[in-house]
Amino acid sequence: MTDTRQTKSELIAEIESLRERLLQHERLEADTARAAKTMWQTQMGLLALLNSLPGMAYRTLFSAQYPKGRVEFCSAGCMALTGYPAGAFVTDITLYRQHVVHPDDRARVEKTIADAEARQESFNLTYRIVSKDGTLHWVDEHGTDVNDNKNGVRVREGFITDVTERARHIEELRRQHGQLRLLMRMAELVPGPVLVGDADGLVLFANQAYAELTGWSMDEIVGAPMLKLARTRREQDLIRSIREVVRQGRIWQGTFHGKHADGRAFEVDCTATPVTSASGDYLGSVILPSVTAGKAP
Repeated sequence: MTDTRQTKSELIAEIESLRERLLQHERLEADTARAAKTMWQTQMGLLALLNSLPGMAYRTLFSAQYPKGRVEFCSAGCMALTGYPAGAFVTDITLYRQHVVHPDDRARVEKTIADAEARQESFNLTYRIVSKDGTLHWVDEHGTDVNDNKNGVRVREGFITDVTERARHIEELRRQHGQLRLLMRMAELVPGPVLVGDADGLVLFANQAYAELTGWSMDEIVGAPMLKLARTRREQDLIRSIREVVRQGRIWQGTFHGKHADGRAFEVDCTATPVTSASGDYLGSVILPSVTAGKAP
């Protein structure tokens, strides 16, 4: 018959073993609590950061239960951007795509996102939105989808930011460049010498008559700084004076003293006219030397 009695030393060893397991359990619980607290603090910090950003961060869940998506998170910046509180987007999944996005841009936006989803790529697009009060904004949207095939869900995370000022600036630049192109086409019809420069003093256009007047080739003129075309200090000083006047929106008239490529000096009566945008911004200048008999080479 087996003796089931335990000696005193065996009982003490078993008690110590139980005590060690208890301590391990307590340490595990403490570590879990600390990890949970750290995670919560991290989440709160991230949430505070997202809500402080000037734009709209979002997270949308797609599943069999929510084939059209369910907004799980929308940052506080959506209010300033769209005029709608975050709760409105959480409640109505169609609000942003079907009502806030500009009607003329909706099809393009939906197609771009759908194509990116099919290729399992992130997307980046610029489009217009109409805020609750009817204000038009241009926005950039960056987004990406993460598939969880195991659980049969897909999560889309993205950020939408207002780029209205940038879009207006780009549009203004396009319009200004269009004006300069039109001006250059018109300058081609002028029979005498013509030189067109931009706001930075680079030559945008020159005709053959100007090349013959100065002795520079067309390749040397177009794209070069006006000052680089000056062969003497006097020419450089004149060009600086002309640019200073036209940048103030005034017309410069006077006699231009130059030097031809062959070394001959010449002088021509000259008119420099500023080119400005509708808002008054300086775009460049048109210089029209008037060749007078006996003065030009």
